[in-house]
Amino acid sequence: MVRNPATLVLAFACAAAAAQQAPGPRRAASAQQAAAPRPAASAAAGPALGQVLQEQVVAVPGKPGESTREFKPLPQGAYQFDGGEYRSGVSGLTLKLPQVLDEKVVSVREAVVRAHGKEVDTSHVMFVPGPEGTHFDPLGPVSAAVVTRLRQDRPHDRESVLRAWEPRTPEQRKALEARGVEFARIRTGLGEGLERIVPNRVADANFPYRTHTDETAKTLRSVGVTRYLVSGEQALLEFSQVFPCRDLAAQECRAAALKASDRFVQGVSSFVTYRSSPKAAASAPAPAPASAPAKPAK
Repeated sequence: MVRNPATLVLAFACAAAAAQQAPGPRRAASAQQAAAPRPAASAAAGPALGQVLQEQVVAVPGKPGESTREFKPLPQGAYQFDGGEYRSGVSGLTLKLPQVLDEKVVSVREAVVRAHGKEVDTSHVMFVPGPEGTHFDPLGPVSAAVVTRLRQDRPHDRESVLRAWEPRTPEQRKALEARGVEFARIRTGLGEGLERIVPNRVADANFPYRTHTDETAKTLRSVGVTRYLVSGEQALLEFSQVFPCRDLAAQECRAAALKASDRFVQGVSSFVTYRSSPKAAASAPAPAPASAPAKPAK
């Protein structure tokens, strides 16, 4: 995590400057307007935007390993919302607000998870149903996009990065499959990716970085889907969702969760990666959008 709060503030400030310099949708609403959900341009554009929050994980004093999350409004100019698309100046993603089920309002939580100096190494954008954004059902629906800038002094080609997220041995794969966890290579608009399906995943305080499940579930209550994509050997993009089964049968829930994940990834219209100055972020070309449906890789 970011050890120095000043680093996080600096990272968000740089992102705000980048968002203001970059061409694109109109500037975000003022702080006075932020309390009311901002509607998309049309019903077809998706849900309205609720709160946009800066999130920070804080250790609980005297309780090692336990943490809580603190929130405050995201700095003005660090994001833009127009035509149903949300643009993050921190993570560099521009995408439609994900609608897992029939959410009418979706709030956003952004966080810098790891940074050094002015450079953001890992950040995330979390999408939470409702106008407040501070609480959600652990069984979903909830979505998160994690952006990790790949270190150039380590293997950063697509195959090496994806392989690092797969089971290391046949025995490990069999053990995971026995618990219902599936891995598959898929084809997307950003090239080959990796898909992971986890039954009964819960979105707890460690989501989306650690994977925990409801060990007490007698039937399938949720399905967690994560898509791992590599953008130009510069960044790892993780798109994670927890889809609630509710009244759906197991196979219907799995199919619906995969379709929701398709919509999530297809909703990305651009991604810009930067490591230093806001000016570089504003001028860097965007890779091809991840617009193609995920298909099993041959």
